[in-house]
Amino acid sequence: MQKILAVDDRMDNLISLSALLKNLMGDAGVILAQSGMAGITKARSEQPDVILLDIQMPDMDGFETCRRLKADEKTRHIPIIMITAIKNDPQSRTKGLDLGADAFLSKPIDETELVSQVKVALRIKKAEDDLRRERDLLEQVVVERTRTLGQSEMKYRSMMESITDQLYICSPNFTIEYMNPAMINRLGRDATGESCHRALHDQDHKCTFCAFDDVAKGNSIETTITSPLDHKTYRVTNMPVHHPDGTVSKMSIYRDITPYLAAIAEKDKAEAQLLQAQKMESIGTLAGGIAHDFNNILYPIIGFAEMSIEDLPENHSVRDNLKDILRGAKRASNLVKQILLFSRQKEVNHKPIRIQPVIKETLKLLRSTIPANIDIQYDLNQDSDYILGDTTEVHEIIMNLCTNSYHAMEETGGVLKIDLNKTEPDPKFNLPSGKYCCLSVGDTGAGIPPEIIDTIFEPYFSTKTLGKGSGLGLSVIHGIVKNYKGAIDVESEPGKGTVFHIYLPLTTKAAASEASPTTNTKRRGENQAILFVDDEEPIVKIGVRILERIGYKVTGKTSCIEALALFGSAPDRFDLVITDMAMPSMVGTEFAKKLMEIRRDIPIIICTGFSEKLDHKTANTLGIKGYLHKPILINDLSSKVREVLDTAKKGAK
Repeated sequence: MQKILAVDDRMDNLISLSALLKNLMGDAGVILAQSGMAGITKARSEQPDVILLDIQMPDMDGFETCRRLKADEKTRHIPIIMITAIKNDPQSRTKGLDLGADAFLSKPIDETELVSQVKVALRIKKAEDDLRRERDLLEQVVVERTRTLGQSEMKYRSMMESITDQLYICSPNFTIEYMNPAMINRLGRDATGESCHRALHDQDHKCTFCAFDDVAKGNSIETTITSPLDHKTYRVTNMPVHHPDGTVSKMSIYRDITPYLAAIAEKDKAEAQLLQAQKMESIGTLAGGIAHDFNNILYPIIGFAEMSIEDLPENHSVRDNLKDILRGAKRASNLVKQILLFSRQKEVNHKPIRIQPVIKETLKLLRSTIPANIDIQYDLNQDSDYILGDTTEVHEIIMNLCTNSYHAMEETGGVLKIDLNKTEPDPKFNLPSGKYCCLSVGDTGAGIPPEIIDTIFEPYFSTKTLGKGSGLGLSVIHGIVKNYKGAIDVESEPGKGTVFHIYLPLTTKAAASEASPTTNTKRRGENQAILFVDDEEPIVKIGVRILERIGYKVTGKTSCIEALALFGSAPDRFDLVITDMAMPSMVGTEFAKKLMEIRRDIPIIICTGFSEKLDHKTANTLGIKGYLHKPILINDLSSKVREVLDTAKKGAK
């Protein structure tokens, strides 16, 4: 049974870790120690296979405990996995590795990562234990052979044959003088009398890694080789065998370390995956912060643009400019949502859309960035066919594919061709029956080498130079297409170009019409009083103006502390409170709780640019009546306000 020693000054942590290990690794025995000194004592007496060591402990921290364990002859061979409460802590990682730690885990501990790290450590320890036992046996054999060689040839041969590693002795002219059973088993025959380079490595001449010259001088050396015969990696111990006539033969012991190297590679892969997971987590956190700030910027842009469109006559020349501003702001808002969807892997609300307008709009954006030596051509089926998808995702597919094509031709120029047609996909894609459209994006660039074409959809694979791409583009496209129950295919010929074909199922569902930015009389207020709270002054300004112009009395505040005091002084004065979620002195949910402590039935709407702490389910649980994502359109805001007020009015009756 494998034994795992867990060292932590908190017993609750030890109990949780013990239960987790026993649940995930039922054949493992768990030993507990509540201090560094106790851990050292139990490590010496129990000789565990792996040690899980917490860094933050009183009296003796994890670093000092690790140093002492690695300095002790009895415990230095035991793998140590250090546990830290800080996810990204390169200083602690470096210090721990310098002291001899083998791996790191971060709290809270991921079950899969824990089992992976422990199993890798167990495999490495087993390999190292095997190597130590074989080395000790070899040392014993060599010492014994040196002392008794002249006395007992039979005893010498018995010892050689008891070694499980492959062993042979060759003469100065590279003729094999002896092979032990392990070496015979490797070759499938006893090659005594043959040349060592031919029998062992299938070479016609002396091996380039041969150590005979050094051994002939009386030296014992170790080398690492990869045999051309079986392509396995061996750690070879070469020792001189002195004969009475003064000649020297070479005894070589081959220790297969291929499994050991594989375990090391697996450990390195696990660490790389952990670092990548931490990187993606950081990207997600950064995306959330950017989304919050960027949506706060877009909110007044969209609001003022919508109000200005409403205020201008239908034929006013400025209306088209404002509509372009509004369209661009909405596109920016959708792109922010796409960043969040990618970083947080949330579901997208798919709806019937036409691809042709998205292609034309994307090409309009690309034309300004693509050099004039690249000719953009497109042929789009004009039938009013729809797919079930998301406009931003389709935009991302087209943008990424066109950008890749542009990069393939930016030095030489060429033709970027986009086609859209109805088609029947090849049966090899194994797609559900039905009607499909095919979006093709091709270029006349350098093409994709055959040896890498099967890996282009893997995350972080990229042939571009630093700054040209993240390596995520094609993997994201692949994920979107698969989510649409479609298929993606690529044709490429080096020197002639590349064409990507994307097959997407058509839908018979009717497309929902987009809301008009004009005023809807059904959304108008009835002079109800609203308290509008946001720490961004432009957002308060636009919120107050939108709501006042559609028939509400609005009081705006940029401080939730001031707003709470105002509400507390006259709680029956307001019919509704609209508040931001992320505010410096008090988050929106806490602000809402305090409002409802003063007046339980006050309807509250919370607006957020991004918050992992709030969703529809959480909002309902807290008693919040409405929930809106920034940037908020006039129709969305007015409809939600009308809905919440009407619901509150019915409840009061």
